[in-house]
Amino acid sequence: MHPCSTAKQNNPRTTTCPVQQPEFQQRLSASLFAISLVFACLTGSARAEDIPQRLIDNHRATMGCWLADIDNDELADRAIIIHLEAQTFYGFICSSSLSGDSFRLYQVENKRDEWANLLSFPQLDTKLGWYSTNQLQKPTWDEKNKLLRSEIPKQGSTSSCRQFTIYAWQKGRFHIAQVGLAGDCEEKDSEKDMIIYPFVDEVESGQASGQASPTTQSDANTDKDEKTDTDDTTDTAPDKKAK
Repeated sequence: MHPCSTAKQNNPRTTTCPVQQPEFQQRLSASLFAISLVFACLTGSARAEDIPQRLIDNHRATMGCWLADIDNDELADRAIIIHLEAQTFYGFICSSSLSGDSFRLYQVENKRDEWANLLSFPQLDTKLGWYSTNQLQKPTWDEKNKLLRSEIPKQGSTSSCRQFTIYAWQKGRFHIAQVGLAGDCEEKDSEKDMIIYPFVDEVESGQASGQASPTTQSDANTDKDEKTDTDDTTDTAPDKKAK
């Protein structure tokens, strides 16, 4: 018999026994506690090792970011870290809005954070054309394919329409690999993403990355044939007039 039970029988008014938890609950609690300790240690050491304090301080001192309500711990927790050979890229949040967070990315070569470089990225606006920016909205990194993706809402907060830009690292800088529309955009006629750059002819000739569907390719060939027929008609018209 348990000692607590014996004591309670001898003096039931003054003896209290602790509530015994089932054995599996005790083991589960101990395991979760151990996992949380390991995760906290790993997160803290990785953050202290991978993000130099100099970068956080310099980012906070740059113009154009709204960081009054974001402390250094949050900057580090939400940072994006990309490793590409000798290059390491650190992305820090610059501002927050209902449409998403914007980030600035800094390039560090050979772990020399004192020479960190603020990156600029090409962007395509369907109305204004090409421009350059040092902020990416809602950036995500595809580690498997080594691609950086950014998304910009196109038709307000009530619509899922967004323009995405995919960047690939080549020859020491990020190049645009693809620009397209996703979601319920007015310009789209199907559920698939609509690629607006590179153009289909550039993809088919191997001058740019992307995928051209067979339907699009046949349509392009039809357009070329129609254009050829039009050119032939135009060329023969002067001869008839001369006769």
